Amino acid sequence: MIAHSGPRREMGIAGARGGVISGGMGAETMQETALPSAAATADAAPGGWRLVIGTVVSLLLLFLMVWGAATALRDEIQTLGRLFVEHFGVGGMFLGSFLADGVHFPIPPQFYMLTTVTSGREPVPALAAITIGSIVGGNVSYLIAGQLYRVRALHRFIDRARAKAEPMFARYGYWAVAIGSVTPFPYSTLCNAAGLCGMPYRLFAVLSLFRVPRILMFYLLIRLGWS
Repeated sequence: MIAHSGPRREMGIAGARGGVISGGMGAETMQETALPSAAATADAAPGGWRLVIGTVVSLLLLFLMVWGAATALRDEIQTLGRLFVEHFGVGGMFLGSFLADGVHFPIPPQFYMLTTVTSGREPVPALAAITIGSIVGGNVSYLIAGQLYRVRALHRFIDRARAKAEPMFARYGYWAVAIGSVTPFPYSTLCNAAGLCGMPYRLFAVLSLFRVPRILMFYLLIRLGWS
């Protein structure tokens, strides 16, 4: 829901258990958008079983995609992985993961996990770089969300991202960040929404650490599918 107070426009999202996220941006930077009621918004979010099923299906699809790629294009993908690691190393993995979860760069962290596996790279430094890059990117996405909204050309994109994230916040409150960190919901989108909603940064930073098990899970599935 959106409320107005003086010269500022505040956005508050009521959680399923009564928690509220509130924040604000200058009225001159916000578009006039009609949003559904808190109850209707919460109902639009996937429930517990839907999230579990969606997560399982997405993990299965990831495994099958890697298995299919390993079966059909093993030599080509191994060559790509080795070239990437030789030219960019763990620094490239960090930067790529940072851009993916910080500014919605279209190449996801899973790509860098795949290059780690296909190149035979030592996994610990690579996973550390990917994980840190992803979490730092998510934090940057949170911190700059309000500033990005001042760029008129980005209004439509951010409004779409916020519309996707609002049902999650309405249903689960602050825990939406943790849930989004371990489920298929776009992590960078939730980070943007958390920043726009004024979620306390310390709480956001703690909950964003739930990103770690998701990255480890993805890596294990990619490794299993490739082998």
